[in-house]
Amino acid sequence: MPITLIQPRHSYADDVWQGHIHLSAPLLSVKARLQAAGITGIGYIDENVTPHPSYPQEGVVGINLIGSPYIPVVLDMIKRIPEQVNILLGGQIIWSLTPEEFDAIFRKNNPRHTIQNGNNPSILAETAGVSAEQIPPVEHVSLEKAYAEIPDGTLHLYLQNEFSVYVSQWCKYNCSFCQAAKWQPEIYRDLEWLSAELLFLATKAVGFWVPSLKFYMSNLDILQTPEKLSDFLDVIEHVQKTSGIKIYFRGLAWVESFMQCYNNHKELLQRAQKIGLTTIGYGIDGGTPEVWKSIGKVQNFRKISGNAHFDEQQKAIKTIEFTRELWIQPEILMVFWHPNETPESLKAAYNFCQDMHHQFWALPRPHVSKNVIPGARWWRDPRNAKLVRQFIDDPRLFQALDYTALASELSHEDENLRRQTNYWYEKICALDPGSTHVIVPDTPEFRSIAESRWLTVRQMNAWKFDR
Repeated sequence: MPITLIQPRHSYADDVWQGHIHLSAPLLSVKARLQAAGITGIGYIDENVTPHPSYPQEGVVGINLIGSPYIPVVLDMIKRIPEQVNILLGGQIIWSLTPEEFDAIFRKNNPRHTIQNGNNPSILAETAGVSAEQIPPVEHVSLEKAYAEIPDGTLHLYLQNEFSVYVSQWCKYNCSFCQAAKWQPEIYRDLEWLSAELLFLATKAVGFWVPSLKFYMSNLDILQTPEKLSDFLDVIEHVQKTSGIKIYFRGLAWVESFMQCYNNHKELLQRAQKIGLTTIGYGIDGGTPEVWKSIGKVQNFRKISGNAHFDEQQKAIKTIEFTRELWIQPEILMVFWHPNETPESLKAAYNFCQDMHHQFWALPRPHVSKNVIPGARWWRDPRNAKLVRQFIDDPRLFQALDYTALASELSHEDENLRRQTNYWYEKICALDPGSTHVIVPDTPEFRSIAESRWLTVRQMNAWKFDR
């Protein structure tokens, strides 16, 4: 059967113009894996590039869900897809749902469609008409052919904007609020293939007269495996020298990983900056050591390596100071309002962001923790079963679990603490307007606020893209 892969329109794009232009490495990875199994003629639609596309009338459609806010978007999409088309849903959020939750959210709401979990290798293989063994793991496949099949006009658009590059996956830490795949050693993909892919894109950019390439590394912590980062920098140097185009890139890291790298491989950080590393976002995620301990963020408060010579608060400050001294832009990823927060700890999160912004021009990137997000520890906590049921019974509410959304009556039951959370969240956002857009949750309380302004929640969130 013919297969078409679809990137849904951004949650906060309007219905007319182009949405958030961002080349999706996860979706193209699926295409590349199917191509490696001998499947040809795979269609590709990005609804951010092509609003209101014509959906296939037969075969299989694979849809990429980036996170919780995309659940209501995709449910609306499914209603527009012909009933005879088989639907596969993939993405990190799908991994975080039990089979029962998947059924209740997607199949119950669309009983006439055939909807399956496309992350499941057996289901993917059976639907594609091949054996599971024929589809290689994502770490062992080249994306170059998938890139080459993107029409020039669309690829030009992608390369003018920042795009994501799949470099590695997994993280050795296990923060309880995080829904990412974690608690496993980092796995880098084949760098020879990555080199060929980036050289292809760089050569295309030169032909398009695009002056430079900008991408975001997929690594959950770019510094947790310094020797592999060094190999990756070899790739970037080779591509820049061969193509003649400048490449800029950014990524995430934890403070402990930075301190280990700074103490033992400072020359690697200096080399990375010289080659094109512009920004490192650090997961600070709270304003006090007590909060870090409550969420299992051991890398912020424990001397894991034996090489960190600073106390709990000082380590985060020194990480940001040393990053700035290296001429790398530090960003403060401040996911806050975790269980056991207090008014004092919320204010401390703001004070930290303010001080680091004023002293070292560290850009604040605040987010409001949603403790019941699928994949996080508290989603499975029996004490939250009733709350989880509300989301499953009314999937529109999943939009409220956007980390950039204000705390709502669903995600934060204590009204006083909820108001304080939103107060300090908006204060952090105001430190550097434009770094993070405040999203309005789609819940009964906020719908009433929107209606009082003669607006809808969607209108209040229009064009608030992350980056």
